[in-house]
Amino acid sequence: MRNDYGKRYCEFVKNKSGCYFDPRGCWEHIITNALPRDGSQARISCGTRLLDNYRECLEGCDGEFVTGAINIYTLIGRADDCANAAEGAVKACNAGAIDPPNKPTLAALPTSRLPGSESSPRTGDPIAKISGTWEFGRVISKQDRQVICHLTLTGERVEKIGGYKISGNRHPNESFWGLEGENTIWFKHADGKITSKLTRREDDYWEGEYIEHKDAPVPGKKLNHYIKRVKK
Repeated sequence: MRNDYGKRYCEFVKNKSGCYFDPRGCWEHIITNALPRDGSQARISCGTRLLDNYRECLEGCDGEFVTGAINIYTLIGRADDCANAAEGAVKACNAGAIDPPNKPTLAALPTSRLPGSESSPRTGDPIAKISGTWEFGRVISKQDRQVICHLTLTGERVEKIGGYKISGNRHPNESFWGLEGENTIWFKHADGKITSKLTRREDDYWEGEYIEHKDAPVPGKKLNHYIKRVKK
């Protein structure tokens, strides 16, 4: 039974987030203890429910990752929370508990946070809140904008830059991004030099001046850039 359960739920799952790769090991630290080779029917029943709760906790973590409520840096702690609760429940089952005390208590995500929502992500993590796909372009006048491309501000940290990777860029001037306080986003060239600083005008719209670089698309010309969140 233990081997069947482990193969079904603890092996690599393609396209799942890191929540499914519990850092301390689903198999070694949870399955082995939750499903003893020998035990009463009540003990095995408690262990099986314990594992169902553990998987539900990881699935909740995965759902939050998909919607942006947590990112690749914070999901490890969330997976640890699931594992800690499961390990505590193992002790309760061993002590004779009928129902394991590790039922997930993660708050349900509001519908406005689900994929396809028109709303911007809301979270305590400012990087996760801003990460996503944005329309990037030039400010031509108060009314007119020239779209250059769609950029994805990722949560992939690049330590030597002190910021995060941008994907979908068409020019090395927009290779990395980061925050300066709560209301300024900077872009950096591939060489690490700042090329734009955008100020928050609204949560989904930022605008600011291009800082000329040797790779300037229009040398000597003052440019203003903007980003506007792409609605799904």
